[in-house]
Amino acid sequence: LAQHSYLSKKILHPAIDMVLRDGRLSMDDARILHEAVELQIFQNSDLKKLFPQHSPSSISKKIRQLIEQRLLIQAPDSQRKYILRLTQNILTSYIMQQLSQAGFLPQLRCASGAVSIDIAPIIMEVSGKSSYRRLANL
Repeated sequence: LAQHSYLSKKILHPAIDMVLRDGRLSMDDARILHEAVELQIFQNSDLKKLFPQHSPSSISKKIRQLIEQRLLIQAPDSQRKYILRLTQNILTSYIMQQLSQAGFLPQLRCASGAVSIDIAPIIMEVSGKSSYRRLANL
C-alpha cells in the first residue's frame, strides 16, 4: 500500500468501478474520481481534458457536488485544489472490501461464528497528499 501505483490500481480504481457498476455514481463522477486518484491533488483546470465541452463553471459545479457527497475534500493548502476523500462516503465500504480481498484486513471470528473485521485503525479523515501514505502505514 505504500506505493501509489499499487493502491490506485488494486484498491481505489476497482472500488470506484464497483460503485459505478452498482449505480451509486454517475459516469462523469466516476471519471472525476479516477482522475483524482491519479493526480492525488487536482484543480478545476485539470479536469478540462475530461470535459472539453464544459465551461470552467460547469466543472466547478461537478466538483462542488462531489464535495457535497463527501467524495472530495479541499486540499489543506488551497481552497481551489481537491483530493479524494476515503472515509464516510459511498466509497468507504467498497474500499474496505478491496482491502479485505487484498489481504490487508484481519479476519476475526465472532462467538456467533460470523466473520467480522476490525476497521477502526483504517477509518480516518483524509487530509493532504500524504493521506495515501498514512493509510499504507496502518
